Amino acid sequence: MAKKIVLAATKQSQRYYLPKVHPITAFGDVLKRTDELRVIPYEFSRQRLTISFAGKQVLFVIGSEGGFTPEEVEAAHQAGFVEISLGETILRVDTAGIFVIAMVRAEELRQSSA
Repeated sequence: MAKKIVLAATKQSQRYYLPKVHPITAFGDVLKRTDELRVIPYEFSRQRLTISFAGKQVLFVIGSEGGFTPEEVEAAHQAGFVEISLGETILRVDTAGIFVIAMVRAEELRQSSA
């Protein structure tokens, strides 16, 4: 079902890159991934956004309802993930994913118009 939605959205927006939607994966397995940039948004983070996403293969790890535990965030740090804040409001899991995609797209648009 997710593939159909992604395909329809890609066609509608006239994009030529089909984003990959991964299945729900155990946290320990996600920590082993080797994407170019691995990011963990954390609701208690005070880390301002200082990294660039443009032109990179980025993995955002979105937590379940209730968020990540401090231990999970520490394990992500140890695995090389960058912690960021998505602002002062706590987002629902379904809107957090949309939010990070919008952040990346906004950066792409800023860079392409510069």
